Amino acid sequence: NYLGILELVGLFDAFLSEHLKRYGNCGRGNTSYLSSTNCEEIIDMMGEKLINTILEEIKLAKYYTISVYSTPDLCHIDQLSFTVRYVFSDEPAERFLKFVPILFDCVTTD
Repeated sequence: NYLGILELVGLFDAFLSEHLKRYGNCGRGNTSYLSSTNCEEIIDMMGEKLINTILEEIKLAKYYTISVYSTPDLCHIDQLSFTVRYVFSDEPAERFLKFVPILFDCVTTD
């Protein structure tokens, strides 16, 4: 829950806490930056920043490997899972990159 997370962060940030008190339930047509559209935009920006940070770490690594696995989700729909492993600051690192749904199965058996 997006607003629940903001309320939790607001416990440690007075400005955010005050903003939530003032604009948390202001309704449609009022600018609050708390809408689901803003939530999706913030999540997308954070995801892009995270991927860029991982890519910068990989560029500094001497070796890396990318693993791709097929994994069923809770609805039993197969999806590809992309993971990268590398050494960064003399420590091994493993980062999940992305899930991609498999829309069709092109494996045939004879």
